[in-house]
Amino acid sequence: MSIVVLYDFPAFITRPILKYCKSKNIKVLSDITEWFGATSKNILFDFVKRIDTFLRIRVLAKKTDGILTVSTYLFNYYEKIVNKLIIYPIPIEQKTFKRTSGLHDEIRIGYFGNPGRKKDNLYKIVNLLSATKKDIKFIVAGSIPDSIIKRLSKIELWRNNSVYYGNISSEKVIELLSSCDYQILYRDSCRSNNAGFPSKVSESLVNGINVICSDVSDVSRVIGDKENIILTNDFKKDLSIMIKRLTKNIDKIISLNPNVFSIDYYMKDFRIFLERILEVRL
Repeated sequence: MSIVVLYDFPAFITRPILKYCKSKNIKVLSDITEWFGATSKNILFDFVKRIDTFLRIRVLAKKTDGILTVSTYLFNYYEKIVNKLIIYPIPIEQKTFKRTSGLHDEIRIGYFGNPGRKKDNLYKIVNLLSATKKDIKFIVAGSIPDSIIKRLSKIELWRNNSVYYGNISSEKVIELLSSCDYQILYRDSCRSNNAGFPSKVSESLVNGINVICSDVSDVSRVIGDKENIILTNDFKKDLSIMIKRLTKNIDKIISLNPNVFSIDYYMKDFRIFLERILEVRL
């Protein structure tokens, strides 16, 4: 029997696929990794996005044969409605690179990605790092809106101790990431951040890069109490303590054991999940 997996598919495409698959006795699974609402300043785009999200999350996903989720938030939402459900963080492939952090005097903290409107608060990150008055070099790459760059340029740390590379290749990102002591993420606790799982955390930890992160989504549940990740709900209060910890662990690389972001780690759960979907023993 065939299975079709719809990975965060738009609603207008999902509906005809469901109809076709049902007519051909094909199982359909919905893989939901995010629950974003309006994220732009375009009223028309936001209106369409809200409708699409409502239909995809609240209507169409419930009509599939099973749902894959990445967070407890999504799992709890669907648990009373769908009886074929699995929770797992998105598997991450381990890269091979030469670790170069620790070969410098300053503390190197990196941010790589697109902060968006309701995702990572880059302005707060730079403000808080600047307030520590520590010898920090902030390395940034990704698509940062001009409006955010303009605000950041008023902060001393951004002007004097930051390097912004803009959009670069994934190979270059890995090279820069390997030179950092930590990657940092500042995310407010809201539906969009708690429904998804921060892939930057998993990418860093799988490849031996330490992380400073807001305690959102399932980060603490999945990773637990590890020495190479600092979780906080209050950056302003805890950042000075974090920086002291950075100086102690700056050269220390701690591998995830077991690797909770490996597909092999969830193979047993996946097999049980698929057996329920297909109603056969695998």
